[in-house]
Amino acid sequence: MVPLPASRVTAARPFEGTGVDYADPFLVRQGKGKGILTSKAWVAAFVCLVTKAIHLELVGNLKTDSLLGALTRFVGRRCRPREMWSQNATNFHRADFEIRAAKKSKQIRWPRLADYLAEEGIE
Repeated sequence: MVPLPASRVTAARPFEGTGVDYADPFLVRQGKGKGILTSKAWVAAFVCLVTKAIHLELVGNLKTDSLLGALTRFVGRRCRPREMWSQNATNFHRADFEIRAAKKSKQIRWPRLADYLAEEGIE
């Protein structure tokens, strides 16, 4: 049997090791009564690798900006994870690419992201 990764068995604060994934889309009503519009929504599920605690964030689409917004809200509410795992989806790859490029070039298109990275000490 293969041993578990260290991030799953080492005692650590909650969400220090985090996994993120999207739940299947569901319909959300935009009001009450007849003739109300519905739209698709997704849930970004952040799972603590040690305690299996979950943190859910509602996202309106599968774009990278929505993922970065959900990540920002997650870190604001919980903590900055030391290690993150995700599925092999293009939006997760794009978010990883944009964060790495922003840190490397120091020319960040989003001023809020630059401030956020500096304040959190993310290198």
